[in-house]
Amino acid sequence: MNRSPTRFGPPLPAGTVLTVLDVDRSGTPDQGYCTAVITDGTTRWTAEGVGGYTPIPPEGVTSLCNLPGPVQFTFLLPDDVVPTALDVTNNGQITVRMVL
Repeated sequence: MNRSPTRFGPPLPAGTVLTVLDVDRSGTPDQGYCTAVITDGTTRWTAEGVGGYTPIPPEGVTSLCNLPGPVQFTFLLPDDVVPTALDVTNNGQITVRMVL
């Protein structure tokens, strides 16, 4: 995304884009707090928190890993970055690594 996802949100900083990833999951959700980091192989960026630049998840998608179903993560990245992997973390430990 090249603009703020909400009408009332702040504009994106110059030279940045939002990358939104929905991760399809099945099975019992993890308990605890999870987040995600994305990397281009050199630098890592942490997912935006709720209330920042994060768009509202579509119906059936959550922003919390302790709920069942797909989970959404949003990253504010420089516009020239090409992400190569996404790590879902729970309490600081990588639980899933996905090559993009």
